[in-house]
Amino acid sequence: GWGDQLAARAHHWESAGELDRSRDLHLAAAPRGRERHAYAEAERLYQAHLRLVRQPTVESIAARCELAAEILPLTGKMSDALREQTTALEEARSLGRPAAEARCLRGHGDLYGKWGRMAESRRVLEQALQLHRSTDDRHEEGRTLASLSRVLQEQGRIDDARQLIVQ
Repeated sequence: GWGDQLAARAHHWESAGELDRSRDLHLAAAPRGRERHAYAEAERLYQAHLRLVRQPTVESIAARCELAAEILPLTGKMSDALREQTTALEEARSLGRPAAEARCLRGHGDLYGKWGRMAESRRVLEQALQLHRSTDDRHEEGRTLASLSRVLQEQGRIDDARQLIVQ
């Protein structure tokens, strides 16, 4: 399929020393693996992309977060997911990108929620929510509110969860 062709082209360009082209093609192919539920392939492609990143960018941080949130948990690699999410958060902070930092924090919170660590999840999601509000990113604010609402429901705080949804 199309994803296989992209991956083959990425390998070709890497072998030819065209690392930027290869990096971009690995990233383009990775979601195709996820869409086909080929999680090991998607993980390999995301990792290949990240291996070729010289300096973190908003794009590479987003790729690391996708790997951590959408691939590694599905393969049972929760500790790897948290490590990748932590690296992405550190990179976002080092670039001074509060919107990227907030997305990383939401990813952290969602991972903690999947582990059943609701108090930690809530604490981190509240931090993400504050950052999203400070950057006026309504879309990501909504996603974070939904995550926080799920955590509150899990904690039996239905009225608090309902209040968040009304916001």
